[in-house]
Amino acid sequence: MTSDSATHIRGPVTSVLRFVGPVVAVLGATAMLLGYTALPETVPTHFDGAGQADEYGPRWNVLVLAAVWILLQLGIAFLATKPKLFNFPVPVTDENQGRLYREGERMLVWVGLALATCFAGIALLVFDLPGSPLVVVGVVATFATTIVGIVRVLRAS
Repeated sequence: MTSDSATHIRGPVTSVLRFVGPVVAVLGATAMLLGYTALPETVPTHFDGAGQADEYGPRWNVLVLAAVWILLQLGIAFLATKPKLFNFPVPVTDENQGRLYREGERMLVWVGLALATCFAGIALLVFDLPGSPLVVVGVVATFATTIVGIVRVLRAS
């Protein structure tokens, strides 16, 4: 385990998982860029609950999706290293600081992974591939990791 401060110890799993979201984003964005020229001029930009396209837009929207995906994942990975900036639902004291920071960081890393799953599914859908299951798993995981993370933060206090 590595220590960021005297009271915050980061586990090896969290340290590794912080990089999974950005790596998935870069790989997904690269695949989107490689397939960009094969896309029609109009691509799906919105999908209903069943994963069927219900709105369309210009092909360059894929570039925006790729950029947002990478920026979001890099931002989450960076912010996860700065738990002092988090707005915890309980007061941070010298006694609970290490536990709160660890749980806050852990929650943000897992939310980042859930969002990476959503984006991967959306990218597949844009290319008319079966991405709906990933979107559903990602959305459920986003809510679940947030709820579990908040519960763990509250218990850590």
